[in-house]
Amino acid sequence: MGVGSPSEKEGYLRYFVGIETDGNKTKNEFTYFEMPTGNYVVCTFEAEDFYLLTTDALDKAVKYMYDTCLLKNKIKTEPFMVELYSNTLTEDASMEIWFKIANN
Repeated sequence: MGVGSPSEKEGYLRYFVGIETDGNKTKNEFTYFEMPTGNYVVCTFEAEDFYLLTTDALDKAVKYMYDTCLLKNKIKTEPFMVELYSNTLTEDASMEIWFKIANN
C-alpha cells in the first residue's frame, strides 16, 4: 500500500509505503498506520504490468478522478489518498485508489 498526505513543508507530499504485518510481532520494528475512518471514493484500474500501473495508468487515473469524476459529482476530498496494490508480480497488475471524502 501507499499513502499520500500533506507534508509539514509547503508544496511537498508525505508518502508512506507499507505492508500488512502481524502487529504483535512487529510492533517495535515498524511505524503503525491505521486508515482514518470516514467515507471514501474508490477508483479501481489495471495495467499490463506493475511498471505501467505505477506510472502511466496511475497518472491517468488520478487526473481523471480529480479533473473529471470528483468535479462533475461535486465531491470534495481531503488531501489524503491511499493506494492498494494487487497482482503486482503478475500480468494485469491492478490497484485501488481511495480518496477520502471531506466532511462538510
